[in-house]
Amino acid sequence: MCMACDLLTGLEPAALIPAEVLRREPVLYPDGLGTAVVSQLFPRESSPLVGRARRYAPRGVDIHGESAAWRSWRDAVLAAGTAPPPAWLPSLAAIEAFRHFWATKLDGAIGADLRFVLAWPTPYTLLAAAEPPIAPDAVEAALSRLESAFIAELTMLLSSLPADQLTLQWSASGELRLWETRGRDIASRSSLPQRVLQGFWTLAQALPATLELGFHYCRRDAFSADAAAVTDLGQVTRLIGATLSAVDRPLGYVHLNVPGRLTDLGAFESLLNLAHWPDLEVHLGLARDAGQLEVIAAQLTLARQVLPYAAPSPPCGVDPAQVSTLLEQLPRVQVE
Repeated sequence: MCMACDLLTGLEPAALIPAEVLRREPVLYPDGLGTAVVSQLFPRESSPLVGRARRYAPRGVDIHGESAAWRSWRDAVLAAGTAPPPAWLPSLAAIEAFRHFWATKLDGAIGADLRFVLAWPTPYTLLAAAEPPIAPDAVEAALSRLESAFIAELTMLLSSLPADQLTLQWSASGELRLWETRGRDIASRSSLPQRVLQGFWTLAQALPATLELGFHYCRRDAFSADAAAVTDLGQVTRLIGATLSAVDRPLGYVHLNVPGRLTDLGAFESLLNLAHWPDLEVHLGLARDAGQLEVIAAQLTLARQVLPYAAPSPPCGVDPAQVSTLLEQLPRVQVE
């Protein structure tokens, strides 16, 4: 498993990418959509967004594991030690939401190929949010317990829900902070990044191949001094490359937030690493403010000079209803 992917050089991105890949421009809503916002998921026929939403997550999903329900489940798992992990009751909410989704699909109101999204934090992201922080020498054991509990919970869910109708979206904000701070977010052993990647492999191998996997990389502390120091997409792209190498199975997509201050080509050059995986959907969370169309369009143009099929999407924390018009106005991929 590679720990980082170096920037590819001497390549023409468009020459690496088949035209059918360039033509796809899916839109991803990482925070989900309210059931009443049907016009956002299935826009009018004249909209450039029609047919571009391929996945549906219920609105209000806590993708970063910050809710009281996630915290109490994490704490119960860690307190249980080697005992069987406790059940996570919000799984019942996912089953109920899928029931409504499936009924809508059977009625023909939504596309047959639309997938239902389970948006969960990774075990490490959930662990890194613990207060007080986990003692450094206890991190790896705690991570193993959480991974086992996640697998048990997903196994239970998949006994009730069809895997071929689902996408599991892992939110890896903890891992991104680990990469961007070179491991200083938890004062732990230098082996932690490799252990985190091993966990990705363990989770992926425990899940059926028909279950689509996606990864969302963002920072919960997006306005912190550390985040302000991020001047390019280098670390997140290295983490994506390491993730792809670690899971040892195809991913459906990755989603990463793009800060508004990144306005030069150098900030996007590391995206070229992802040309190694031309079938991967790459969603850039840059559609954050309808009043910044020119800046956002310029960012998308720069990104596409490096990775021509990069798709614009809202970042997490942005109401998709507020940026649907913006998404329609952004430039489309030009295929010769």
